[in-house]
Amino acid sequence: MTQNIHMHGPNARINVNSTDSTNIASVSSEQLFVRLPETASTIADESQRARIIARLDDLEHAKESGGFLLAYQSFFASVTDYMTIFSPFIPALTLMLSGR
Repeated sequence: MTQNIHMHGPNARINVNSTDSTNIASVSSEQLFVRLPETASTIADESQRARIIARLDDLEHAKESGGFLLAYQSFFASVTDYMTIFSPFIPALTLMLSGR
């Protein structure tokens, strides 16, 4: 039997018959807001891509001006069909909700 396992992203790992340990990767908000639009640019549907990039702009501006929670909710509502490509960003964006 052959098993192919493809792992991607920072701190990608697999545990077999073991307990997962805490693994924290840090990324600056500047890096995050560079990587998010790069990821969005891979979306083939032009209208969806434009809508998501607009929500990303709102999210980045809300980080400084307030209203981050609303922008966060709006962004995730716009990417529901693309969660597989945006899921690696969830922990960093969620951390920003606490003001970090």
